Amino acid sequence: MAFLITVLVGALLLACAQSPSGPSASSAEGVTRIPVGRGPSALALADLNADGLLDAVAGNETSRDVTVLLGDGRGGLRSARGSPFPAGSNPADIAVGDFDRDGIPDLAVANHETSLVTVLVGNGAGGFALARGSPLETGSRPHVHSVATADFDGDGNLDLVVESADTDGVHVLWGDGRGGYSRPAAYVVGDLPYFRVRAGDLDGDSRPDIAVALSRPGTVAVLRSDGRGGFMAAPGSPYPAGGQNPLNVAIGDLNGDRRTDLVVVHAGGLSILLGSSFRSSGSPLRAGTDPTNLALGDINGDGVLDLAVSNFTSNDVTLFLSGPSGPAATTRALSVGRRPKEVAVGDLDRDGRADVLVTDFFDDDIALWLSR
Repeated sequence: MAFLITVLVGALLLACAQSPSGPSASSAEGVTRIPVGRGPSALALADLNADGLLDAVAGNETSRDVTVLLGDGRGGLRSARGSPFPAGSNPADIAVGDFDRDGIPDLAVANHETSLVTVLVGNGAGGFALARGSPLETGSRPHVHSVATADFDGDGNLDLVVESADTDGVHVLWGDGRGGYSRPAAYVVGDLPYFRVRAGDLDGDSRPDIAVALSRPGTVAVLRSDGRGGFMAAPGSPYPAGGQNPLNVAIGDLNGDRRTDLVVVHAGGLSILLGSSFRSSGSPLRAGTDPTNLALGDINGDGVLDLAVSNFTSNDVTLFLSGPSGPAATTRALSVGRRPKEVAVGDLDRDGRADVLVTDFFDDDIALWLSR
């Protein structure tokens, strides 16, 4: 657990430090730095103002808010009117979805060091306000790190799921479609589901399932959904993560076989777990120092998913580019700001290639690299 302790202590120290502001939209080596709030950690991409263009939202742990940046479709980002918006204590993860079914994206923000999730309702122009009944008590112990959203019971309403390390489980809050949520329902997944929980169809039945890294045994747990609100462990779950202290998982088809794969970040780098059996493909792939988060997207425009990994201590992002020889065939390192935490990929300039964004926790900015 040495790596986990190092990351936790480092994050706490950084949150208390008085770090200087990042450069004002400066650019070096193709990386543009865009100021946000203090201590940016969480990051998500979505069309928040219904103009068909990707926007970005950063959760700022130290300033306890979210910065909304609206995209112009050419790779530019500008602050939304009224941004930043209060988001509760230590915004550490963000899920985007239409929680009240009004056709406008809303935000669910995991409040680290608490057991709460703050829900913010969107106004359709990039503005957000606290939802009715928010923040929500999730029952996560000792505190929540992450939140994901999907319709787990097939009623057309988005639900929320968080991890709970001390109870060895995940907690699901059922949405009512009006922005309200039930009391959390707990499901056991295994020993120490510590950092990130994610949702997606993992068995090809068009129903969203749940994946979460189990840090102590070095495995990944998968809960299969029955589409009616029930869950059961997938056959063979939990699966070996391919390295010690796994922190984060991502979901996608890495090799084009139309089967969902898992990618796992751990202390040694990352591992790709292929297909419904989630067997490890080759040896772990080495990233930078202290890799923490990852995202998937087609960065080189060849129609195959690539990977981006943020490396907390080496202050860079490792790109694993897929190609004819297979997933993550080549690598490239992007130097970014100090203590990069969350990474996201999406096509901000509409050129058919996903671009890379990362929150620089110590520099109070987002680093943006447009793929060419």
